[in-house]
Amino acid sequence: MYKFTIKVPMSIKSILIATYQTLLKWPKPRLIKALESLKIRYAELEAQVNKLKEENAKLKQKLEQEKIQATNKQVNKPSSKQAEWEKGCSKGKDKSKKKRKRRKPRKGAGNCPKNKEPNGTETATVEKCDLCGKDLSDKAPLESYNERIIEDIPDLPEETKITLVKQEKKYCDECQEVITAKSDLALPKADIGLNATVLLCYLWIALCLPYTKIREYLATFFQLKISTSGLSRHVIRVAGIMRAVHGEILNDINNGSVLSADETGWRVRGRSWWLWVFGTPDTAYFTVDKTRGSDVVRRVLGEIFFGVLVVDGWSAYLYLLCEQQSCLSHYCRYASFVIPLSPILQIL
Repeated sequence: MYKFTIKVPMSIKSILIATYQTLLKWPKPRLIKALESLKIRYAELEAQVNKLKEENAKLKQKLEQEKIQATNKQVNKPSSKQAEWEKGCSKGKDKSKKKRKRRKPRKGAGNCPKNKEPNGTETATVEKCDLCGKDLSDKAPLESYNERIIEDIPDLPEETKITLVKQEKKYCDECQEVITAKSDLALPKADIGLNATVLLCYLWIALCLPYTKIREYLATFFQLKISTSGLSRHVIRVAGIMRAVHGEILNDINNGSVLSADETGWRVRGRSWWLWVFGTPDTAYFTVDKTRGSDVVRRVLGEIFFGVLVVDGWSAYLYLLCEQQSCLSHYCRYASFVIPLSPILQIL
């Protein structure tokens, strides 16, 4: 049998009752000693607060003086602007000063250099002078020229590509059945192509766009008009095909050594449901359910979990037989609530 101990955070009422019961058991000399300790601690803290107030006042006064001195320096400083008649007079000045070293940009800042091989070449010609507007179309270009790499997406289609697929049929003598050919352009029993399916799943899962925005996007840029209900049915069809992958993810979750679990509110057709997540460093498993009870935990992880389950202390996870670790942020939050409520705990 697995044995584990779980500490449940105490409420304010239970803290006060426990403190009161503890004080009743103490003898009178010990209570007097605790009160004297509180009195001495209070006097020390009061002296420390007064000392900090004096230091704060001195720092404010010093800061005001420094601010006045900085303002006077800026006021008395001559203007850095150069008059019109003095422009160009700095040619003879010493330019041996070192240039200021530029700060190294952070990782990911700016555009990456275009080191890709171009797929095609296009020549931009000079038709007229940009300065005076003279016609230069008759003149031959110079031998030197500039090069630049431009990366762009293909032109948006003016209309969708509609393909009529003729599926051949053949009769099998052994099976005595008519076999129909399958097409690789779309999923079985679907009229939406694979390219549109991949884009739809990416927009809905990775970018978390609602069906209304996906419908508007497909209609605006690709001239593909699909209703929101059609998008929903197609995503459900894809989910049915990916059921095997769904089982593999669930298997990885059950065999994980360290598993984190949490739940949050979720709206389904205007009603409050719960979105559950069970995740490892490499895998994440999501499920939506009407309840926030232990039945969901049993359905996903079973009755026994052999790894360490990291949770926030919700009671639904207590029915699972496993080793549990509470979230450290929740521990810190409970400690910040409990310690100020009991002066006895501060002394001890």
